[in-house]
This record gives sequence, C-alpha cells and structure tokens, in this order.
Amino acid sequence: MPRDLDLSDHDEVARRVVLPVLEALYREGELVGWVLRVANDRLLLSVTTVDEVDEYDLGWDGSGSVEAAEVAYFLSDRIEEYISETSFGWGEQRSMRGPIPGPVADG
Repeated sequence: MPRDLDLSDHDEVARRVVLPVLEALYREGELVGWVLRVANDRLLLSVTTVDEVDEYDLGWDGSGSVEAAEVAYFLSDRIEEYISETSFGWGEQRSMRGPIPGPVADG
C-alpha cells in the first residue's frame, strides 16, 4: 500500500481516516463529538461519547507520509474494542467495512 497520507495535514486525516471510522462504528446518538489535536508532537484524537471521553494516538504529527488505510484500521480496531465495553455497545462486535476515501487529486 502507498504512503498516501501526511499526518500533519489534519483536514486530510479527518476526511480520510477519522470521519469514515467514526461514521462506520458509531450509531446515531452515541457520538457527541471529536477533536484532533497535537500534544508532545503526537496527533491525538479525542472522542466524546454519551459515556465518556476516550483518546487515541494516531502517530507523530511530523512523520511525513503514512498509509491511510493502516491508520484507519488501527483506529477502527481501538474504537471497536472501546465500544464493546460501553453501556451503549456492551458486548457488540462492530467493525469498519469497505475502503477509505482516496487522496484528493491535485490539479
């Protein structure tokens, strides 16, 4: 797979990784909000649900290009595990299916 995502481009990370994963895994009324932020040179995703706030480390903010699919599936795996332990998703096995969006063509 190509290294097709720059983690320092937060808009692209949101469009290609965060939104597809959150939309695939959370049902209406479960997700309250989310924020991408940088702390100690790490790109972090804070996800607020009806139960609590959880945080996920997406990698070093200045790491250059990474594989978008790899980051998406890593995040999906962590959130799937979290959801199965919440009051709204207790014991459920949710998963992200399908491809993630590709990069925006230059031009």
